[in-house]
Amino acid sequence: MVEEFKEYLLGSWNNRTQAFSFPSQYSQISLKHVMLNFGMIYGEQWYTVRKQPPYRQFVLDINQVQDNLIVVSSYKVKDGQKFLYFTDLENIQKEDLEKNEGCDCIFIKRENTYYGKIVGCDCIVEKNGKTSFLFTASELSENKYRVIDRGYCPETKEMIWGSEYGMFEFDKQI
Repeated sequence: MVEEFKEYLLGSWNNRTQAFSFPSQYSQISLKHVMLNFGMIYGEQWYTVRKQPPYRQFVLDINQVQDNLIVVSSYKVKDGQKFLYFTDLENIQKEDLEKNEGCDCIFIKRENTYYGKIVGCDCIVEKNGKTSFLFTASELSENKYRVIDRGYCPETKEMIWGSEYGMFEFDKQI
């Protein structure tokens, strides 16, 4: 099951169709995942049409914990600049990573799709100068990746950042 999940996730993705259909609601975003030599997956995410560096850089550790259950742990890259734009990835080591505590995403497989979410309010994120807890929900199939990320105020539980219009819908680029 883990190998299939990784196979689905690896590669290049974008939400061009969604962004062109709803330009006032969704920016065009690209996302790419590659396998590291020690089995984890490195990824970057960026605005497709802007000439800016990726705004998100991460490493994922994917493990099956029960028959139908996968846990995806996410990591920050300590010296991200060193590996930005998928540079020098053959030299990235586990020591270059810092686990995002409380941010494990739990996936269950139903038919040909993996459904995942972060459980609880322990995934703390600093964004735009504000502390929030992260809510993530996603659906991954062979050629479609749907995901929503939102940040909520720990005290009031009000949404302070994230998509107001629903999930981003990424298509795999073949």
